[in-house]
This record gives sequence, structure tokens and C-alpha cells, in this order.
Amino acid sequence: MMSAVIGFGSALLAIVLTPMLQHYFWLTQRRAELCLAHIEDCAELVAEFAYRLPEILRSNNLTDEDRDLFLRWNRLSVEIRALFSEQTVKRFDKLDEIIDGCTGHYPSDPFKREDFLQARFTAITALYEETGLTGNRSSAWWQLWQK
Repeated sequence: MMSAVIGFGSALLAIVLTPMLQHYFWLTQRRAELCLAHIEDCAELVAEFAYRLPEILRSNNLTDEDRDLFLRWNRLSVEIRALFSEQTVKRFDKLDEIIDGCTGHYPSDPFKREDFLQARFTAITALYEETGLTGNRSSAWWQLWQK
């Protein structure tokens, strides 16, 4: 009798928990896919900016291509702020400030390529660290175990 109750209770527990666990893991996977897609878009746009910003700042007028580049950056920046943690966004902010400072065509501060490259490295590294794809981050289980 007791084994039947345990078997029935285990089956009922599995029926209830399985869909919730599947949904949790599906959401986690989907979020990771979105984050990685945004990191790839960010790396692509930053590479375009590294190439185009000096030329944009030297010219006297923005082309439609330049405006589109800034609009794509603005969209991506908003999405990164929505998806990633506040700590990661703070590390991303320096790069965003440099690029946004050039949006009005005349930068608020003089453009320094070294600052841009350092901000690029910091931002991309922060984004990858949050997804756990760098060697610097140990697993969440190991972090809990150490506490």
C-alpha cells in the first residue's frame, strides 16, 4: 500500500514539476540566445564605428549611412540595457557615451582612439562575462559552493 502511495505521489510530482522545469530551462536558453545575438550585433557595430568614426568626425555632414549606423547603435544600446544586468550596463556605458557623444556630429569631448578601443574591450568583455562564456567566470554551482 505504501509503495503505491509513494509511486502515485512521485508520478503526480513529476507531472506538475516537469512542465515548470522545462519552461524555466527554455526561458534560460532563449535569454542566452538573445544575449549572444546582441553581443554579436554589438561587436559588428563597434567594428563599423572603429572604421567610420574618424571619417565621420572629419567630414562636415552625416550621410544617410552614418545616420543609419547611429540609429542601429541606439536600438542595440536600448536592448542591451533591457537584457543585461545593471553591473554589466555600467561597464558598457563608457563605450555608449563615446559613440553617443559623436551622434551630434561634433563630439562633446575630443575623440581619442585609445579611449574608444579600451571602452570597446571593456564593454564586449562585460557582455560575454555575464553570459558565462569567458574563462574568468566559474559556474554558478561552484560560486554557491564556495559561499
